Amino acid sequence: MNGQALTVRYFSRDVYGTTRLYVTDGEVSAALMALTRRRTIEARDLDALRALGHSVERVADPKHA
Repeated sequence: MNGQALTVRYFSRDVYGTTRLYVTDGEVSAALMALTRRRTIEARDLDALRALGHSVERVADPKHA
């Protein structure tokens, strides 16, 4: 992360009937976890990232790739 706009890639996974969103990049994930104090992100977090000028991209769950 270098101060430029990021493309935040995430995937969704159902965990006991609840859909969870996970960031794929470890460094970005750690930074978001420090801000949100959660391991997963929510739709409102994606909206906030877009509002800050970042783009978000949903990717395939690596567990099912």
